[in-house]
Amino acid sequence: MQPLGCFRNPRSALSHALSASLLLSVGLLGACSFAPATVMIDGVAVPRQKHRFEGNPYAVTHYDAHPKPQAVPADASVEGGRVSGVVCGLDVEYSVEHKSGEVKLSGTIENEHPANLRVLSAKDAHAVIGNIGPKEVRLEFSDQHVTGYVGRCPYRMVLDPSVSGGETLVEFITSKGQQMRVELYGSKSLWQMPPADQAAVLPLLLLCTTAKIFENLGRDSIPAYGFGGRLGAVPSGTLQLSGTIHRTDCGASQYQ
Repeated sequence: MQPLGCFRNPRSALSHALSASLLLSVGLLGACSFAPATVMIDGVAVPRQKHRFEGNPYAVTHYDAHPKPQAVPADASVEGGRVSGVVCGLDVEYSVEHKSGEVKLSGTIENEHPANLRVLSAKDAHAVIGNIGPKEVRLEFSDQHVTGYVGRCPYRMVLDPSVSGGETLVEFITSKGQQMRVELYGSKSLWQMPPADQAAVLPLLLLCTTAKIFENLGRDSIPAYGFGGRLGAVPSGTLQLSGTIHRTDCGASQYQ
């Protein structure tokens, strides 16, 4: 859903200025991005793009996406549009900025929690560093693994080649003395997303998986979340960024 104040309308400069002033005064401008409609690449004006990504449980749209971020010069900084949608029942809004080998996202979660993320890209892996609300994010991932942490919740997921399709990441945790299998499917779909959209979705999807773990302690496995495939959703309030998830300390050596 496109937030108030982010629509493109052929209004006068005065009208734009008045609208921006009003929106800022009531705090509704948020992470709106007013990127140029085209990007110059090798001397050619190339239209910006619109992408939509869906999975379980998220749906996000990337408006005014840069058509070729890897073409951004090393000494340049280029607007990358904005990412808007819902992840694990939370509204997310990010503006995107491209630099050589790096993508920056700045915005809010639930129009309340500030979020700032950086994506560092290499050939075989990406890293996401920053914060979503009060929770620090440090993740490294590829289509083969996800490692790192979000807040105090650690993740060490690796590809399970025995699962049909060869794109399911798996981790085993100890819950009340027994092992629980945790899955995140669609690792290839994750890897094919632009870095900005990966960063907007992955940390919250991992926290959503952790929340589901706490709801199913003592069981052998939990319902899997993941990238691509059918669109899924969870109720608003499933995930709370403030405080601990289900009052459980993710930093513990075992889930109790």
